[in-house]
Amino acid sequence: MSSNKQNGNDGDNDARTIDHRANSTHRDDCVNSLTPDVDNIRLRSTSSSPDNLRSSQKASCRNGLKCFNSFCKCDHPSGWKTCERGAKCNDFDCQANHPFDRKKCCRNGGACRRRGCEFLHPVKLSDKCRDGVECRLWNCGKWHPGGRPKDCPFGKQCYNTDCQSVHPSDRHLCPHSVECTEINCQLDHPKGRAIACTQASSCDNYFCQFLHPDDWDPCEKGSECENTICPHTCHSLNRILRQQQIQGGVEQQSQACSILKSVKQRNIEREKAKLPILAAKDEFCRRLEKERVLVVTAETGSGKSTQLPQYAAEYFGGLVVCTQPRVITAMSLARRVADEYDGTSVGKSVGYRVGQSSVGRERNRVPGTDILFMTDAIFIQESQDDYQLTNVRVLIIDETHERSLNTDIVLGIAKLLLITRPTDFYVVIASATIDPGKFLEFFQQTNVHPLKVPGRIYDVSVKYIPCKDRSLLQHAVSTAQKCMIIITGTHCALSLEEQDRVLQFDEGSDDVRRMVVFCTNIAETSLTITNTSLVIDSGLVKQPRFDLENRLTLIETVQISRSSADQRKGRAGRTAQGHCVRLYYENDLTRPDIEPEILRCSLDRAVLQLMYLELNPREFPLIDQPEKVVIEASFELLKDLSCTDDEDIISKKGKLFAKLGRDPRYCAFLLDTYLEHTDILKLVVTIVAILVAPGSLFLVGGLTDEEKKIVQNRIADGAKKHDSDLFYFVSIYENWHIDGALDPVNRAYIIDQFIETEIQQRFPGAALIITRYGKILKQTVYGYKLKYDENGTIIELPQLLTLDTMFDLASLTKMYATNYALMHLVAQGALNVDDPVKKYIPQYCGCNPENECREARLIKDLLTHTAGYAPSVEFYNPKRVSPDLFSQDKHRTEEVIETKLGFQRPRGGDQLPVYSDIDYMLLGLVVEHVSGMSIDQYVKINIYQQLGLTHTLFKPLNNTNYQKSDFAATELNGNTRNRTINFPNVRTYVLQGEVHDEKSFYSMNGLSGHAGLFSNLYDMSILTQIMLNNGTYGNIKFWNQHVQSLFLTPYAYDPTFGLGWRLNRNKSLPWFGLHASDEAYGHTGWTGTCTVIDPKYSMTITLLTNKRHTLCINGTFDGEKYETGKYGKIMTLVYESMLLHQQSSMKDGASTMNC
Repeated sequence: MSSNKQNGNDGDNDARTIDHRANSTHRDDCVNSLTPDVDNIRLRSTSSSPDNLRSSQKASCRNGLKCFNSFCKCDHPSGWKTCERGAKCNDFDCQANHPFDRKKCCRNGGACRRRGCEFLHPVKLSDKCRDGVECRLWNCGKWHPGGRPKDCPFGKQCYNTDCQSVHPSDRHLCPHSVECTEINCQLDHPKGRAIACTQASSCDNYFCQFLHPDDWDPCEKGSECENTICPHTCHSLNRILRQQQIQGGVEQQSQACSILKSVKQRNIEREKAKLPILAAKDEFCRRLEKERVLVVTAETGSGKSTQLPQYAAEYFGGLVVCTQPRVITAMSLARRVADEYDGTSVGKSVGYRVGQSSVGRERNRVPGTDILFMTDAIFIQESQDDYQLTNVRVLIIDETHERSLNTDIVLGIAKLLLITRPTDFYVVIASATIDPGKFLEFFQQTNVHPLKVPGRIYDVSVKYIPCKDRSLLQHAVSTAQKCMIIITGTHCALSLEEQDRVLQFDEGSDDVRRMVVFCTNIAETSLTITNTSLVIDSGLVKQPRFDLENRLTLIETVQISRSSADQRKGRAGRTAQGHCVRLYYENDLTRPDIEPEILRCSLDRAVLQLMYLELNPREFPLIDQPEKVVIEASFELLKDLSCTDDEDIISKKGKLFAKLGRDPRYCAFLLDTYLEHTDILKLVVTIVAILVAPGSLFLVGGLTDEEKKIVQNRIADGAKKHDSDLFYFVSIYENWHIDGALDPVNRAYIIDQFIETEIQQRFPGAALIITRYGKILKQTVYGYKLKYDENGTIIELPQLLTLDTMFDLASLTKMYATNYALMHLVAQGALNVDDPVKKYIPQYCGCNPENECREARLIKDLLTHTAGYAPSVEFYNPKRVSPDLFSQDKHRTEEVIETKLGFQRPRGGDQLPVYSDIDYMLLGLVVEHVSGMSIDQYVKINIYQQLGLTHTLFKPLNNTNYQKSDFAATELNGNTRNRTINFPNVRTYVLQGEVHDEKSFYSMNGLSGHAGLFSNLYDMSILTQIMLNNGTYGNIKFWNQHVQSLFLTPYAYDPTFGLGWRLNRNKSLPWFGLHASDEAYGHTGWTGTCTVIDPKYSMTITLLTNKRHTLCINGTFDGEKYETGKYGKIMTLVYESMLLHQQSSMKDGASTMNC
């Protein structure tokens, strides 16, 4: 068994896991045996014997006598007898059939005298166990026949009551397992069973998950209980004080405000970025103010989509709206611009709107005071409430080259608004590949010229490799580095969460991971995947075309235009020279531009929307006018649906349909059902939702023609049984919805299942604790604290993780030791973060060869990683540093850091942070100089002892209370990276209970401000809770909210950095997951540790792993490839399981509203 799950909330043991694995193994072994031999079945069915009649009910095994799966349920020829142990059978005398890879029997048998003979031999009588298959002695050591159960590898630590293996005689399982609540029970329990509470009967936590004596009687209201004669015996000692603190904290928090970037800061960053659009900034603002309509043709890579809205907002004031053709583009641009404009996440000056507010999804609409990114469809719907768009000063219509129906309508609305608002409304038409003359003529700007901006695009080579028979999936092209493959849509659209995941992968990609993006023509828009060096272009696109006669919209796959091909090619030349491989012939590009959608789609919905805006669709200004017959057909349909009267005046029903924003026929279907057939409303709503969903909700394709045929036949069969393909899809949806409606316990099990799967795939071990509102919601461990020896071989008895196992926190030391000490000192008035370091360390002075004086460095520079130090300095390795910096002694290292170590770059100012361990090594020394105590003694006396924490300390093996088996192991070969690194005194053994970090262990004697702290789950839950409580725990106050707000203030030039803490301000750190709020903060550690603290949800998450306890190949640890060791996926699952289930009722309602 490769996984061990212990949960403080549920009582799951390992029995189900073992059984599941056994069954899945047998199923995998007999896959080939389940294919029936049709000829054999036909021949057998002709016989009338009873035996043959029974046999005819089974499929004949295709492997016949050569089937070695003893669990195979198929029919076999006579004489078939397979050994249950298969290739592992070592019985010389076994007469059953064995697989070919089983060891062969030695031809000399017992007379063999060859030393080291690799063949099987008979067992000597003296080596046979007298009890044979009946032997139940654990670790017997004798030879047994095949029928005897194997020894359980977990021995006494096996808590599976159904386990049939042999166990030690002193194993006595409690029948109640983890459910046992008897505090004095002496029987064996699984590790997931709760332990005794250290506070016993005096524990005032009503929701405490630990065991208590029978006289324990806490009050459920806890610190909020105001009943002076409450009959319960256990109360919080500070229940009144606690309530006052919470109230005060809320008031102070409401007064706090975020620090946003100034115009000066933005201009400095723009000069550094040197985007081509910057040179045209003044001309853009000046001409737009004068001409009121400006066409901007900016080449790929110029920065038009991110910079033009910012220029307009700064110059004109008011609200700038930028429309985009797609949701993902609008959202990604908003986040990028918010980071550049505010230095924080969306929701301040910059926001977006990509869906209706009635849908009930907060992510669809994020407010912004200066800049709003919208999809063009939502812009049209917004204009229904305010025809004059009185709050909008500048309208930027981006990516107009796509010529979607909604884009053309937005252009028409803009033209009308320029007439009705002649002095305070401005329009920008922007794209990379448009014919500017057509747009200038439409806006009657014939005497002006477009603003042309060159792109920062590199040379892109083009190669034509036409597909054979247009089979894209089977057309292979050799690729390297980041690659974008542009194809037509397959079977579904990505959800917003999945789209976010793609963008976060791109932001967090590195040299280890290679990104290959499969996308549709969305790649032609503002969405950019950075550092793409290769584009593979299919040359195809799917376009809708309206069949007027049948009133159906058909999806066609057509060849792209030359302008689209150029757009796609440009994706490869944004940051360096690129390559474009086109899977078609050059002469296939026959069209110069895209055919406008308005000429090939239904106008029913557009006509109704224009009528709702009190505009005449027959006279509405459009760049390309559709045929009159199409418009008149839409009027006729709307009249049939009672959306208009005989004089083409919109009715109340028509206005309702316009607000719903769907095809009028679907709206009529819903409304008629609501009014006349309420009992089937849910069915109709589901059908309409399926029909209007983008793409398809169902996987209806396959990778091969055979798979596609199978799926199509299954759909056809299902449609016949349900009298309709739609009814069949409804049944699939309802079954899926029922299966997905998990309760919180089962949702939490999804986390367990995910981590356990990775444990089975060689991830070593993990421990997870989640708290909310001060209560432990989940406390679970998985896998092993020690699994491998120094050679990477699995040890005979791997050590399982327990709830008490302590982990090397690595860089979490910076937060929960050094930062806590600094915050404590600031609260006492003993330290000011704006002071120079020299004030507290007098010898910290002098200049390095680059003339960078130490006296200029502030405490705040160290906390924000802007002091200018290198990310890391290998003091301990004489091969990597100069002799004057080499040190394997704490006192000498302190002297080197304080007086000799130079800087890599200037300090502070407008510098972006560069994460450095040196900053916190120096901060640890600041704590020691200010307090007169070593860092470990200071936090122990002033913080850990105050909280009663006994499992959080430095250098734990120096404490006689602990031994190596109490700790999760890290690297297998000390600090050698699989024996590839060597320096004096290097460790070569498995590290367990010793700090892994080399600078801390060798150069600082294990006591450093950047690494060296060890802790376990429970202690970490208390330490993180202090931050949620604004510096207090119970009646103990370590610092006030003012100090905490100071340390959580985002750094101006990178809002993901606070004073030490990492902040989720622009959601660019993937380890926070997809659902953490903008208020969330935390830190990670190199050994595999992570904490997330989210005040918005009053929740803390601590994930401790030993991902470095794996093989290291070419400097890369095997544990790094698993999602558990990357944290983000686990954090996403935690939020979804602990929070999103509370919104299930809202989401169900949202599904209905969305239709």
